[in-house]
Amino acid sequence: MSTHKVEIEVLSPLHISGAGRELGTMEFLRDRDRVYLINEDKLVQALEREGLTGEFLHYLSRDYRPNLFRFLQNLPRERALAIREAACGRSIPHGIRSHFFGVRPQQWDPVTGSPVLPGSAVKGALRNLVLYLCCRKDKALRERAARAVAAGGSRKTVGRFLDELLFAAARIPGARQVPNRDWFRTFQVSDFHTVQASCTQVEEVKVVSLNREGGFHFSRDRRDKQNQRTISIFVETISPGTVFTGTITCPPFLQGLFQAHQRREGIVFDPPALLSRLDEKADILLAEERAFFARAGLKGIEEDLDALAQRGANFRLGWGTGLLSMTVNLALSQEERLAVGQKYFKGTHHGIFPRSRKVVVEEGAEPVTTLGWARMKITGEEGKEEV
Repeated sequence: MSTHKVEIEVLSPLHISGAGRELGTMEFLRDRDRVYLINEDKLVQALEREGLTGEFLHYLSRDYRPNLFRFLQNLPRERALAIREAACGRSIPHGIRSHFFGVRPQQWDPVTGSPVLPGSAVKGALRNLVLYLCCRKDKALRERAARAVAAGGSRKTVGRFLDELLFAAARIPGARQVPNRDWFRTFQVSDFHTVQASCTQVEEVKVVSLNREGGFHFSRDRRDKQNQRTISIFVETISPGTVFTGTITCPPFLQGLFQAHQRREGIVFDPPALLSRLDEKADILLAEERAFFARAGLKGIEEDLDALAQRGANFRLGWGTGLLSMTVNLALSQEERLAVGQKYFKGTHHGIFPRSRKVVVEEGAEPVTTLGWARMKITGEEGKEEV
């Protein structure tokens, strides 16, 4: 059993959701420089100390869209600041000048007081790498995928056969495909932690969609009856330059399992060998992203992608990284992707799929970078000197 030490350096803003949803206006406060996440228990205690429990409940009962900031606005400034300070779980810097009414916090480790990259997310990205490497040159697999798409079914389950074919340890006829029969469970990935506590900030994210004749537009909010408001998502992201460390453990029998199937040939399944192939997917993905943003006319994003490549970007992780990063669609031809898009996604126009990307914007309008790029490398093996 070998355990390797692994380092992940964040190269572009990275977000992995902590709350699983967007926090509303009763769950955070903001001022010009920071966002304050509210702890419910601390808020209740602060209101009770100030003798404001009854007034607060009355406010909730008469305002159909309660907003903690509005409630505090009606109090003397010193009193409002005291409640905010007492109720704040933690605060996050931001540089956003426009209003926002929701924020998605980053997954956080309350013990270390710093963000965490869950091992499940890292392992999922490595699993997608294996799927990509297997499907990239296997025409039979892609043809089977095309037949599955043509046959219809749920978008979430149409590719399940790939998991069962490549990862099932014991395909017993008639047996249920349950998680404990997946050999990839023996590949152990720890959570990744950082010693850099103050390493997140709130960013504004918009969706760039291609126009038919070139150029781009920001995707619009369908709830806006006048179709004028564009979608903005405000997320806490881990800042570029943050370094996380963790471990990957691989049992020796895993390689034998993997080589037992003809479709798995050529993939050496131990951490150093697998991570050495990260570039094979990342290089293709970077090229696809450059082509998309060139078509959109976003020269700045193209240059940013070039800079990421020069800094050794070989891994993409987290929310907002896109369909090509998170699925095996990157291994498909443009025609095969388009068939998927026309089957499962509305608004797919002829010639390209997927036709949208999430980008970080400044001042609400200028796209500056993409999400989730990182550099992953092995730094040593437990029990041995670091390399």
